[in-house]
Amino acid sequence: MSGPGRGTVVVIGVGNEFRRDDGAGPAVIDQLRGLVPVGVGLVITDGEPTRLIEAWTGAALAVVVDAVRAEPPHPGRVHRFVVDRPGAGVARTASSHGFGFDDAIALAAALDRMPGRLIVHAIEAADLTQGTGLTPAVAEAVGVVAAAILGDIAAGRRLSARRTQSGWSVLVNGRVEVIYEEAEIRRLTQRGLHPWVNAVDRPFWIRIRPSSISGRQTPGPG
Repeated sequence: MSGPGRGTVVVIGVGNEFRRDDGAGPAVIDQLRGLVPVGVGLVITDGEPTRLIEAWTGAALAVVVDAVRAEPPHPGRVHRFVVDRPGAGVARTASSHGFGFDDAIALAAALDRMPGRLIVHAIEAADLTQGTGLTPAVAEAVGVVAAAILGDIAAGRRLSARRTQSGWSVLVNGRVEVIYEEAEIRRLTQRGLHPWVNAVDRPFWIRIRPSSISGRQTPGPG
């Protein structure tokens, strides 16, 4: 398997569909077929570090989705990590394949084969025994992650466009409310909304009820 080529986007589903919830990564890839923009690569791999690195080598954006074990377990819960630089670890959960993403990242950094940006979506598994079919909680999370990955791809394209095109600077005035209710936070998290600042470990959710919106167009380069 060769890398996708510089400037492209690749989504990598890690897993084995014959180990129940370990098939979550491939299931997300299946859901994305026909939905991703032209030019976005979809890859399924078993999670072996060198094959994982080969899949993302040369990509401007690589998105990896895998089933993980966590303590205490919460089947179906989704973790999202963004790695913009080597050493920004993601080892808060254990991969179902017996290696940590930190190992693959460290090797890729040593070989100068990191993608421009790496996003990891990790789905907590309930059952990793032999057999086919996802458990209900993990099956539900597959759709959530697929939607979030489409958002990642769109955000990456918008960022690239902002570097080369004109855009808008928007100012919103209104009443601000901090959201504390766990049920509402879970609902918003499942919509695939994520903070722009990657260093935020547990972001605050803020709702703005606008009273006025204004803005100006900013010219592109040249």
